[in-house]
Amino acid sequence: MPTITAVNTASIALGASVSGAVQLNGQALRSIAMPSGWDAAVLTFQASEDGANWLDLYDENGAVVTLQTAAARRLKLPHGLIDSINWLRVRSGTPGATVTQTVQRDLVLISRAYV
Repeated sequence: MPTITAVNTASIALGASVSGAVQLNGQALRSIAMPSGWDAAVLTFQASEDGANWLDLYDENGAVVTLQTAAARRLKLPHGLIDSINWLRVRSGTPGATVTQTVQRDLVLISRAYV
């Protein structure tokens, strides 16, 4: 089946730890391109159906979805890790220990839908 690929930017502002909202429209997030100069932190996520009410994203085992990363890398996500989500925010750090970014960081999100 053909795929439709979308490329979005999740920006974490200077002095912030959570990006603005990115609309995925139910597509599966397949990879993330990390900016150079990333202030070291894991990535965690928040999801929303309406872009207004946010919940931390957990996996099927009840653990917070966490990705290890570093500056200037492209992460390939396991199939099905983040899919069927309408809106997504990316967090620098964990829900209980956020990491403030020292300058604006733009993460490139690549998602796909199968049609």
